[in-house]
Amino acid sequence: MMPPECCLCNQESRYQTDCQSLCFSGNEHDLQWQSRQPTKNDLSKQPNCDWFCKLHFHTAEAFVHTDLQSALRHIRTDECWHLSYIDLFDRDTPPSITKSGVGLETGFVELWDSILGTVEVTGVKYPLTYSLSFTDDRPDYEPLRWPINEVLKVKQFLSGRNDAPRLQEQIAISQAREMRHHGSEAPAQWMTSLCVQLDKQGEPELLKRPHE
Repeated sequence: MMPPECCLCNQESRYQTDCQSLCFSGNEHDLQWQSRQPTKNDLSKQPNCDWFCKLHFHTAEAFVHTDLQSALRHIRTDECWHLSYIDLFDRDTPPSITKSGVGLETGFVELWDSILGTVEVTGVKYPLTYSLSFTDDRPDYEPLRWPINEVLKVKQFLSGRNDAPRLQEQIAISQAREMRHHGSEAPAQWMTSLCVQLDKQGEPELLKRPHE
């Protein structure tokens, strides 16, 4: 039996081995189909359920109040993103798209994977940056070009930590959630709040798990 694949990934993802089934509020057709089934144990076979990789599961969870097809249509239409490389050394070089996808969570994860490589923990900044653009009316999200204080703070905070990959991913997921629920300015505001907490030298509350 082939392992499940994420219904939103259009290419192989490193998160595909973590796919989970998620069910949505059914439309009238789905509810009629369910009422005729002798058992509801196999959720993956219900018409209002599908498989999602680890990151797209976070995205899809925000839309479980609607039916599956409406949720997928919204994500593919309103949460499309492009990651662009920006050459700060040659200002005449236009930004170039390096990756594209759907779902705010995957976009912010890809951004952080790239943007942390533009600065060293010592503060050395390379003459390049990245921006995240969207196909709807959201403005581009671009971490500060210079100075790069916030990216540097995160780089220094993550340096040497065993849980750095989890924390980096959590930053991205949190910013995606903030943008979805509070608008385009929210990710930058959240990042400023995180950096204030990082300055206090303690474990930032914004990155603690709910049960901690």
